[in-house]
Amino acid sequence: MDLYLGLQTVLFNPSHIFLLLLGTIVGVMFGSIPGLSCLTAMSLLIPITYNLSVIQGVLLLVGTYCGGVYGGSMTSILFRIPGAPENAASSFDGYPMTLKGEASKAIGIAVFSSCVGGLSSTLALITIAPQLMKVALMFGPQEYFSLIFLSLSMIAILQAKSPLKGLATMLFGILIACVGMAPESGAERLTFGFSQLLGGINYIPIIIGMFAISEVMNRIRKIVTVGEGPKKISYGLPSFREIARIKWTLVRGSTIGVFLGALPGIGATISSFMAYDIERGVKKSVQFGTGIIEGVAAPESANNGTTASSMIPLLCLGIPGSVAASILLSAFQLHGIDIGPLFFHNEPKIMNSIFISFIFANLFIILVAALEIKNMVKILKIRFELVGPIIITLCMIGSYSIRNSYFDICVMFIAGLIGYFMHRHGYPIAVLVLAMILGPMLEKAYLRTMLISQGNILSIFQRPMSGGITVIAFLMWSYPILKIILNRFSARGKQ
Repeated sequence: MDLYLGLQTVLFNPSHIFLLLLGTIVGVMFGSIPGLSCLTAMSLLIPITYNLSVIQGVLLLVGTYCGGVYGGSMTSILFRIPGAPENAASSFDGYPMTLKGEASKAIGIAVFSSCVGGLSSTLALITIAPQLMKVALMFGPQEYFSLIFLSLSMIAILQAKSPLKGLATMLFGILIACVGMAPESGAERLTFGFSQLLGGINYIPIIIGMFAISEVMNRIRKIVTVGEGPKKISYGLPSFREIARIKWTLVRGSTIGVFLGALPGIGATISSFMAYDIERGVKKSVQFGTGIIEGVAAPESANNGTTASSMIPLLCLGIPGSVAASILLSAFQLHGIDIGPLFFHNEPKIMNSIFISFIFANLFIILVAALEIKNMVKILKIRFELVGPIIITLCMIGSYSIRNSYFDICVMFIAGLIGYFMHRHGYPIAVLVLAMILGPMLEKAYLRTMLISQGNILSIFQRPMSGGITVIAFLMWSYPILKIILNRFSARGKQ
């Protein structure tokens, strides 16, 4: 590992520093606007990265990712309007602090906690990724098939409130991935006579439609109103005594975020709520929910603790563990870069640049938060009737610029409409996007497994690692059934 190579690549090039800082600013801005999370910003920036070098594109997206995860905490604290689901837990104590006139302190705690969580996550990425890559070199098609199957299972079950809806969404995503020509025979699949579908459905317009267009439609349906709060908001860091008071809170929150972030499908939302609940259990204080700094520090350190660690499955195995990682994967694929166990060996400059970019992106959060806090409040006061058309226009330009095709614009709007109804009825959009991206990988690993084993799918269980992983995946699918049975027994016992 040569971190100096990454440091030299990022710091000694003004354009790289500018793009990383620009991405952080864009991420904070989008994260601060309810409904426009970092995923929306990353989706809009994907077409722009096509005209940049791969390192420049990665720096822009990493900055946007880290800034966006933090940015949602500002509206969550100031107005009890989470910029993204992972920031919802921050409102439990952040908004009461605002009502008590401690908004600046709450934001200061959120900034510091986000930075600590992000740096902890980056440290885990730097130390774990190279070692895990060595293990990944021993993986064969069976192990890859099992890992992708486990990832899809975790994503479908943990991201959805209903396992059945998660399963249905996952299968729908895989079905979309099957559109085009079959890899083994070249036969047409689900094209319905459209020649534009022979090469498959480009997933970038679908990502843009699912996250950006659907959110605009949600906002049009119900305009979010700003809650009561102080008219004048100032920014200030908490005292050293208060920082020392939350040191173990930050350790617990960051550890939870790093660990859960490295597991495919769990993500920042679950991490932040779990960190808040664990902190409340550790402190055993009735003051949680009334406006205490621990209630802000725990979820913010946890959700930012997932940022870099969620890239571990992607960089080591080529399997995106989150939607943000899948968007980053699409940027690599646009430039023809293969992600997997040999990535560190083949592209050390890019790999070390990613390590350094996560470090400086989290440090830039403090700078950007200090400069943008007042302007963010002003942006939130802009009528959405003015913001919405601008977002739709940017989406259309981004989708068209990928292949200069009006067909992709149509795909984007159809995906937006589907995403809108999925959101209304509780079907997780993230599951569909990840299944659509992981679907071809699953099919490719399956075909290789069948070729090596001469059609014996049970050969997966003949290898210890792939067999163990597959058993874990099947146990995950049995968990919802066992939960229903246990709940019924518990209800009978109470009766």
